[in-house]
Amino acid sequence: MAGDPHSYRNSKPSLAVDGELMPSKGATKVLFVEDDSIDQLTFEHYVKHQKINYDYTIVRDVREAVEAIENNSFEVIIVDYLLPDGTAFDVLRASQNTPVIFITGAGNEEVAVKAIKSGAYDYVIKDNTNNHLKVLPITVEKALERYSTVERKRELEDQLRVSERQAYTGSVAAGIANDMNNILGSILGFAELASDDVNNVSELNKDIKEVICAAKKATYLLQEVLSLNYSGTTSASPRKPTAFGPVIDTVLDRMASSIPTSVTVSKKVKEVAGNYSIDAGNAYQIVNNLCANATAAMKSTGGVLSVTLTEIERGALPAAVAGEIRCDYCTRLTVKDSGLGMEPAVKNRIFEPFFTTKAPESIGLGLVVVNSLVLKAGGVIKVESEVGKGTVVDVYLPYRKESQENLSSDLLLPKANLELLMGKRICIVEGDEQLTRLFNRIFSDVPCEIKIFSSSNEVFNKFTPTNSCDCDIIILDDTIDSVDSQVLARRIATLAPSTPIVVWCNYLRELSQRSVRKIGMGYYLDKPLEIERLLRTLTLIAESVVK
Repeated sequence: MAGDPHSYRNSKPSLAVDGELMPSKGATKVLFVEDDSIDQLTFEHYVKHQKINYDYTIVRDVREAVEAIENNSFEVIIVDYLLPDGTAFDVLRASQNTPVIFITGAGNEEVAVKAIKSGAYDYVIKDNTNNHLKVLPITVEKALERYSTVERKRELEDQLRVSERQAYTGSVAAGIANDMNNILGSILGFAELASDDVNNVSELNKDIKEVICAAKKATYLLQEVLSLNYSGTTSASPRKPTAFGPVIDTVLDRMASSIPTSVTVSKKVKEVAGNYSIDAGNAYQIVNNLCANATAAMKSTGGVLSVTLTEIERGALPAAVAGEIRCDYCTRLTVKDSGLGMEPAVKNRIFEPFFTTKAPESIGLGLVVVNSLVLKAGGVIKVESEVGKGTVVDVYLPYRKESQENLSSDLLLPKANLELLMGKRICIVEGDEQLTRLFNRIFSDVPCEIKIFSSSNEVFNKFTPTNSCDCDIIILDDTIDSVDSQVLARRIATLAPSTPIVVWCNYLRELSQRSVRKIGMGYYLDKPLEIERLLRTLTLIAESVVK
């Protein structure tokens, strides 16, 4: 039995099955590599006599040791230096990161030193009186402690490398997002202006509308990628008033032209006044992705797309949800389709990044983003699906009560009223040449004065203690040169505290409404630039000044 690499012996058996002794729970799994049969028996006798809790395997050469390592999992390997078909260094190379302890003869201290340098955890010098066996348990224990420390260090280093890669990826993504949003802003802006200049029923206008639609799809895709990049963030966003009703209306209105005629839309919305840990932009992402998936599921079959928004108190929550919601009030958004449904194997993977059943139309990020946003808002998402009957997605979002009068949303901006901008002096801080031309084009038909600064130095020179401000509204790009918008905003807010500032920034940039107001910025918009939203925001500012 001593030479059988698959025979296990243990000094503290807890159970006997068919005459074989089974290892006790918690025993250290040891591989003992020794070709001398007397030394093998001596090791076995010592372990049993001293009642050392080892679950051990004994082999006699390198070949058997390699076979045992490949077929079993050991916590430590004890190996004699000289073996019939090699040396302990051969076993060390095959150890698969398992701690290895060398046993060497007297006078082989150089071998022991070389072993340590080569990666062995420790060594024991063999003597004729077998005293080396007395120190072996302590040596094994120290080797395991060191291994645990080394493994923990390796795990932390791996986590650090992952964090560094994620930080680098996030930095690169943010830079790319800024450039892409500027490009998309120019495409959207000039396309919208061109659409206004041509006949609504002309083929040219239809083509322009397709360009606008494609640019918006690219915008949503960019936002999804950025959402995925930030999905590791665990802290919830500050609670803010959000109106879901207008979000649902906007999504369904924008999808109207793409929904097949065989699909009927049913909407039942009870607006809930409350503060959510989610803004209207993220709410749009959730509703848009869920409705798009539901519509795609009925592309070939037709059916009913049902969107329902209801208020539900904690006591009425399903048991599977109640334990995960930490709030007394909750909004339930339900998106239901009567489409093909999903097999259990597919349903279990829907939140995996890049998993999709709709390739090449989809890259498999939509539900990943939805899940991430819901979890960050302290909510829960539940999916039920049956093949041939359809799918139901319930999103539960906790909120705090808020009066209807205080309910707001960036989708509830007033309609653009250009008359209110008459005579206003608007300063624009923008370094992108194409966007500069777009701003000039936008405001060419607006009865106001504009001045564009293309660098941070121009801004610093404009707003000084000795230079009075002659701006009524300031539009500030998130990043101008290499200077952060917050630095510029602080300078402007200090010297012109009553001047409203609109900062437009990349989606999901760590710049909240609270920090915007704290440093003097009154409003912010997500990139890319949308002309209608910009003009509506300026109208809101003008209205507040009039009031």
